[in-house]
Amino acid sequence: MRIRNWSVLVGVVSLVAILTMSAVRPAMGADGKAAPSSSYEPVTEQRLLQPAAGDWLMFRRTYDGQGYSPLD
Repeated sequence: MRIRNWSVLVGVVSLVAILTMSAVRPAMGADGKAAPSSSYEPVTEQRLLQPAAGDWLMFRRTYDGQGYSPLD
């Protein structure tokens, strides 16, 4: 009886893993490559040096580790 329970558990976990992986797969373009997001803005050196108020592009927001949030 215990072996059957493990088989069911392994089956359920496998099914959840397969469904999760297919849900997070990126959208594909017509050429079969990942389609770029229309809202994506590339991270440049300028953005890293002077991030916008709402951007936290690194752990402490700025290179000097400032952690202050200019948001209201």
